[in-house]
Amino acid sequence: MANVELAILAIAVIAALIAIVARLNPGAPRRRSRALVGLIPGILGAFLVLTLNLDLVPDDLESGAIPLIVLAISGAIALITLRRFVSH
Repeated sequence: MANVELAILAIAVIAALIAIVARLNPGAPRRRSRALVGLIPGILGAFLVLTLNLDLVPDDLESGAIPLIVLAISGAIALITLRRFVSH
């Protein structure tokens, strides 16, 4: 089950990265943007492989941090949505 969660997290991060780069650079992508889209998923993939194989994140930290991370991401999305709603 943990592998599925990590795969979903990786897909979400990569999709968000591509959406941000596409939003910031609506025209033809620059060399820096292409490098960013290539490097970030590579670094994320290496981190996920190391995390799965070496158990880099202690279980105590993982069980306490996951709810906080989910709340932080949800709060950030809610603030962005409200800000855009109010500005239009």
